[in-house]
Amino acid sequence: MGLPAILPCEPAWWRKPFVIMAHACEFRPQTERDVAATERLIKWKRNMGFDVEHLLVNFSMFEGTGGEDSKAYCFKNFHGYGEDWLGRYLPLAQKHGLRILVYFNCHWFKLGTFPADHYVVDATGKPKIIYGDGGEVCCRGPFRDWSVRMAEDLGRYPIEGVFLDGPVKDACWCPHCRAAFEARYGRPLPDTAASCPPELRKDYDAFLTEMAVGYFDAFGRGLRRHNPNAVLYGNGGDSRQMKETAGTTQLVGEEGGFIGYGPINGEFPFRAGLAAKKMECRARGRARVIFCDSGYKVYDYHVHPQGEVARMYAGTISNGANPWFLVFRPADRAPGTQMVYRLNRLVNQHRDSLSGSESLAGAALLESPLNKQLAGSIHAASGDDVHKTESAGKSLTLSRHDEEFKGFYAAFTRSGYPFDLTDEDQLLDGTFPSRIKLLILPGVSAMSDRLAERVRQYVANGGALLATFDAGLYDEAGKRRTDFALSDVLGAHAGGDPVGPSRLDYFGVKSRNRLTAGLSQDVLPCPEYWHVVKPAASARALLHYYDKMPRRYAALPDLSGNPSVVLNRFGKGRVIFIPSTIGHLSLQYRFPDIRRLLLNAACMLAPPPVEIDGGDEFVETTLRRAANGDVVLHLVNWASGERPASGAIPLGPLEVSVRLPRTMRPRNVHLAVAGKKAGVKLKGNVARFVIPRLDEYEMAIIR
Repeated sequence: MGLPAILPCEPAWWRKPFVIMAHACEFRPQTERDVAATERLIKWKRNMGFDVEHLLVNFSMFEGTGGEDSKAYCFKNFHGYGEDWLGRYLPLAQKHGLRILVYFNCHWFKLGTFPADHYVVDATGKPKIIYGDGGEVCCRGPFRDWSVRMAEDLGRYPIEGVFLDGPVKDACWCPHCRAAFEARYGRPLPDTAASCPPELRKDYDAFLTEMAVGYFDAFGRGLRRHNPNAVLYGNGGDSRQMKETAGTTQLVGEEGGFIGYGPINGEFPFRAGLAAKKMECRARGRARVIFCDSGYKVYDYHVHPQGEVARMYAGTISNGANPWFLVFRPADRAPGTQMVYRLNRLVNQHRDSLSGSESLAGAALLESPLNKQLAGSIHAASGDDVHKTESAGKSLTLSRHDEEFKGFYAAFTRSGYPFDLTDEDQLLDGTFPSRIKLLILPGVSAMSDRLAERVRQYVANGGALLATFDAGLYDEAGKRRTDFALSDVLGAHAGGDPVGPSRLDYFGVKSRNRLTAGLSQDVLPCPEYWHVVKPAASARALLHYYDKMPRRYAALPDLSGNPSVVLNRFGKGRVIFIPSTIGHLSLQYRFPDIRRLLLNAACMLAPPPVEIDGGDEFVETTLRRAANGDVVLHLVNWASGERPASGAIPLGPLEVSVRLPRTMRPRNVHLAVAGKKAGVKLKGNVARFVIPRLDEYEMAIIR
C-alpha cells in the first residue's frame, strides 16, 4: 500500500506513567488537511502535557444517522476509505513525540452499512439500537472476520497500538450466535438470561464472555501480523473477561470520570478512584487507564469546573492508573481545562515517583460481582444504554451488597483510611496480596463453600475480618443456608430471618470500649435490616440493639440482650461482625457517628499506615511505593459546597504521620503540587511532617 515503514516501539513504554488525550478536541471533529495547521494542533496537544493520543480515524458518527459508516475510514484498508489522513498525521505526531493509539469503534455503526446479520438482535430478531440512533454490532460471526482484516491494514502503519471501543459482552440472537450456541452446547440459545436453566447458566455466561474475548484475540492477531509490538486494549469488562484477555492486551481501561448523565449533586462522588482500585485488583500486571471526560455527559460541550476535574485526576493518579482525558480545544481557558494542564505537568515532572508503584494499604474491601448478579443488578458502567447488560433475574430476596460496599467505601475515603479493593477471583486464585491484614466483607450474602474456606484459612493464619449483614447466609446459587457460612469465624449464629425494615429503632452502648472511641453519643440509629444472632462462647458483644420502638414520640426502650456488634477470635485472627446493613445506613444518612464506628472497627483490626490531624472528614489518603523506592502519599480534599464543585475549600495545616517500610530512612518530603519541601521528623519507622495547605490535591513524595 506504499505505507511508511514500521518503526520499532520503545519496549513496554506503557509501563511508565503516561497521559492520553481522548479522540475529540473540537466541537466539530474532522481531519485537518493543512500541514501547518495539523502541526500546530499536535504542538497544542503536547503543550497540554499529553504524550499519547487516542486518534479518531472515522468521523462519520458525527454526521447523519447514529454510528459509523464502515467505508468512511481515514486510512488505507480493503473495505473502503475516504482518504489516507493517518498516513499524513503519523510522521508529524512522531516528530513531536506524540504516541498514537488508534481509536477503533467495534460496537456502534449506522444501520445499513453492514448486512443485517452483522448486528445484535433480540430474540424476536429486532436490532438493538444504542445511543438513541444506530445499531450495535455483534462481535461474533462476520463482523469479527471483517475486523480482523481491518486490524491487519491498521497494523501496516507505525502506530503504537489500538484501543477497541467495545467489544460489548452482550446477549445476541443473530443467526451466528444461535448456531454457535447450539453447536457448542447442543441446546437452543435461551430467549432471555432469566429463562436460562440453572444448569446452563455458567455455560451461558461463558458464551457471552467469548463474544468479547474472542474478538480481542482475533483482532490482536490481525494487528500484530505486520506490527508485532503494537499494544491492544479496550474497556476492561467484568472479572472473567479481564482474566481471559490477559494474554492479549497490555492495558485495561474503565470509565471513572464520565459523569453528568443527570444532576450530579446526589451521585456517588468517588467513581474515578473506585474504577482505578478495581482495575488494580483485576489488571493482572497490565497498565491501567481511567477514562475521564471534561464535559457533562448530557451536555458534552460544557466543561466541568476545576474541582471536579481535579478529583477525577487525583482519583486516577493516586491509585496507580493513567489518566485518559477528553478535552475541548475551544474551552482551553476554562478553569477545568487549566487544571488539566497543571495535573498533566505534575505527572510529567514526577514520573519516577509514580512509576511501577504498588499500594501500601493494609486493608482490602471486597466488591462481589456474584452478589450483584444474584441481586438482579444490571451492570451499567455509565449512563449510556450500550453499557447495560441483561439481568439474569433476582435470586437474593434481600441483597444490600452494593449499598454496603459503597457505604464502607465512602466512610473509609472520607476518614482518610487507606484501602484496596479485592474480589472473589483474587481471593481464590492466589493473587491476594500478603500485605493485606484486614479483609472487609460488606454484605456479602452469597459465597461459595470454597470462598468461605479461603476466608476461614486467612483468619486462622492471622488475618483480620470485618463483615456485615448476611455474611455467607446463601450459597453461590442464591440458596439459603441454615446458618452463616462463616459462623465459626464470625463467632455468631443466625437466628432466623432479618428484622426490618427498621426506621425508628436504635442500637447503643452498654459500656465504652475501643469501638466507641470518639462517638458523640451512646444512642445510635439502627440500620434498616439486622439479624438477631446468638454469639458463640468465644465471642464478646460490643454493642447491643435497643428493644423496638412502638412508635415515634415514645419513651426510649431498654437495651436488649441482642448484640449489634460481635468481636471474636478465630485461630490467630480477630473478627468484628456487624449483623446489619450498617454500611447502607452510613451511605444514606452520613451520620458522623456511624462513619466513626466503621473507622474504629477497621482501626481496631488493622491500624492505618497514615494518620491526618486537621482534615476532619474531608481528606482521602492513598499510600504507594514507587519502583525507585519513593513512598508517595496522595491526599484528596473533598471539602466543598454542592456538586459540581468549583474547587475545594482549603484545609490546613495538616499534621501527617506515615508508617514507612522499616528499612526506609527519609531525608525529606517534597510537596509536589505546592512545589515546596516539608521538614520531616522520624520516630522509629513513622515519619511526621506538616502540610501547610491542601487545596484540591497534594502528592507528598517521601524519599
